[in-house]
Amino acid sequence: MRMRTIGWILTAACLVWLLCLGLAGCESGGTSHAAPENGNMAEAEDSAGEVQRPQVHVCIDLGVLLDQKELSKILDRIPGAGESFDLLTECLPHRGPQREKRLEEIRAQLAAGAGPDLLLCAQDRLSQTNILDGETFYPLFPFPERAMAKGVFLPLDGYIKNAQYMDWDKQLSAVMEAGKSRDGQCLVPILYTFDAMAFPKEDYTLTEKLPITWEEMLESQDPLVLKTAYFSYAYAPFRQVVDGETGQLAITQEELAQRFRQKKELEARMLRGEFSFIPVVQQQEGEETPAVPYIVSCDSLFVIDVREEMFLADTVDYIMVPCYNDAGGVTARVCAFGGVNRHARQPEYAFRVLDFLMQDRIQQKGFFLSGRFNGFVTSKELGQQEGGLLVNGRGLNSWNFSQFRQMQEQIDTARFLCDMDQEIQEACIYHMYENGQEEETAQEICAAAAKKLSES
Repeated sequence: MRMRTIGWILTAACLVWLLCLGLAGCESGGTSHAAPENGNMAEAEDSAGEVQRPQVHVCIDLGVLLDQKELSKILDRIPGAGESFDLLTECLPHRGPQREKRLEEIRAQLAAGAGPDLLLCAQDRLSQTNILDGETFYPLFPFPERAMAKGVFLPLDGYIKNAQYMDWDKQLSAVMEAGKSRDGQCLVPILYTFDAMAFPKEDYTLTEKLPITWEEMLESQDPLVLKTAYFSYAYAPFRQVVDGETGQLAITQEELAQRFRQKKELEARMLRGEFSFIPVVQQQEGEETPAVPYIVSCDSLFVIDVREEMFLADTVDYIMVPCYNDAGGVTARVCAFGGVNRHARQPEYAFRVLDFLMQDRIQQKGFFLSGRFNGFVTSKELGQQEGGLLVNGRGLNSWNFSQFRQMQEQIDTARFLCDMDQEIQEACIYHMYENGQEEETAQEICAAAAKKLSES
């Protein structure tokens, strides 16, 4: 087992079916075609003046490594596709001037009452940037909460009530709440994550009674709790970062500076020997890999690279400790979502695509297979071996699933990942050993984020 740094530990693989959506449109074949640049996807007329099938424009911005063939197969299975309506899928470029140009075009279309019918977006700038070898990945919506508040997306409550495929009651309600605005359920979270660590039960004992608050984690004498606090992202304990309704930051400059100071103090305590850094296990070829603590951002539970390790081994049970927020709950972060354009020309068909992709049997299949995305599917029943509800054929044994469910049940709030998160984490890494920079760094980050919010 190789240990990975906290900067990219979140890149495991559960972007499943969701990715299976539009990428059919990135290739030829099936019922998909290239989407027109003007975003007008109404019923078209052929040269003879006959009305063709309605065309549904699906914009896909789900990240770097997608299994396009499997996505094509999924799209072809959506009831009515190629018969009642045509899917026109567009996969946005991952980087470079072309991406920037297309992002601006789509934003302008949406503001003008046009644009794609359905948008499927990755929000995890941090792990996507790592996959792009450091070239920054900027999401289509820097602050999805703000886009909801400004009416970009169609409220879906009526559609969800009459959904044909997904079972809304099976989704994690605390996570789905992130997609609500004062108008109703405007976005459907598809993948989420949160920070946690897993320790081999045979070798470690948890002495702290959980749940506790972030402040109590810092005061704890339990090495498992201290390690979890140390390895968690600097922004993980924040319940909210931005207020979509007001367009203001939900954290203050002083709160952010204090978070930097807390992370530095954890570093000092580790160096003083109050808790140990996770050991790197040197393994000779042919030797059995011992069980060691794992940094887990809950995407790693189901798929760890391409090897069957950790939670895939029935013989190893783990104690799981999440990073708690200031209120003593767990903050989930939405890293992928779907939303229907408020001005969609084909809202019913657009929702049908999203509805189809949110059903258990599609999520369960794990058609992505690329292994480079972070996030868990939102169904609270998937991931257990005993129940047969595996993801991509993999799941947790009884003990590990109970530990995972316990963490899920402690989620008390969810928010969308945003640009500010990466700025916070990068600052924490780069300035960890610089004394007296906390206030200045926090001021710079808050000022930049406030400016972006005002422009969004």
